[in-house]
Amino acid sequence: MFQRLILRSQASIENIHQKVKNSAKRFVDIKTELIEPDKIKLSRKNAPPILSGFVPVFVGRVCRRGQETELTGYFRFNLLAIGLFAGFIGSSILSLISIYLQSKSLGALFSDSRALFELQFSGFCLLVAVFAWMGGKPFREHMKVFLLENFNPQENKST
Repeated sequence: MFQRLILRSQASIENIHQKVKNSAKRFVDIKTELIEPDKIKLSRKNAPPILSGFVPVFVGRVCRRGQETELTGYFRFNLLAIGLFAGFIGSSILSLISIYLQSKSLGALFSDSRALFELQFSGFCLLVAVFAWMGGKPFREHMKVFLLENFNPQENKST
């Protein structure tokens, strides 16, 4: 689910920061945060509160590598959404372990209705995550255009 992205540019880090600030005025739906001198975070402005955990977030690091400036980062969900999914699936796994230790056999585990519920619940949580990731693809592509405009202006002109 975490999609990595590496972009390179001949511009200095300061020029990249200035381009990002100027571009953010044109891409009014992208929230741009320059966290530290070398970190950048992109998310969606005014995301609906109920769905904001599923909106893609890009987190990256800008650093100088020889003659080039490099952006290395990845797309992910909001940390709260990741924590909730981990908590839901983790609690299901703990319940499955508890049921298994009480039943002492794998056959009895799959015949127990509580175990089947936990397996279905975990599967449902994974499906929600997959569909949310697929639903965020258009906005991830929009953020990629934003990043390409700031890091690879020559590639953006040719496409």
